[in-house]
Amino acid sequence: MDYQYLAWRLQRVGWALMALLLLAATLGAFGSGPLAQTNAGAETSALWVKYERFGRLEVPQELVLNVKPTPEQARAGKVTVWVSRPYADQLMVDTVVPTPDFLRGGPDRVEFDVQLTPDSGDKSIAVTLYVQHQNAGKQTARAGVAGGPSVDWWEFIYP
Repeated sequence: MDYQYLAWRLQRVGWALMALLLLAATLGAFGSGPLAQTNAGAETSALWVKYERFGRLEVPQELVLNVKPTPEQARAGKVTVWVSRPYADQLMVDTVVPTPDFLRGGPDRVEFDVQLTPDSGDKSIAVTLYVQHQNAGKQTARAGVAGGPSVDWWEFIYP
């Protein structure tokens, strides 16, 4: 009889684990859902990043850097955004929209010079990077505006 009670307990633990797994999948831990899409930084700040918290290895993803240009950047007609070098090294960047005028790689970051349109004024500009992750596991990242704010975030990339 003790064996039967043990089997019932193990069965209940198994059912609970399956229910938790199903709940996590429904919420987006393995793809799309409320847990999957998130922002780093406040949407009212000078820089915030929209990204997928959970991704898959070598599957296309969008990384959106939303930048509110300073008056100096608006007058100059360009804004320089950057992504940390360790994060950029594990990405394959397919496309950047809008197309950067200039790309610089340094020891600690990769910079993109993006042209502002005359009607940009003080409106935010979205710099979208279409990327594919080349390494699985937890990835930490940082992006910023040259001479301005930066934000940190993490992503988990499934194999």
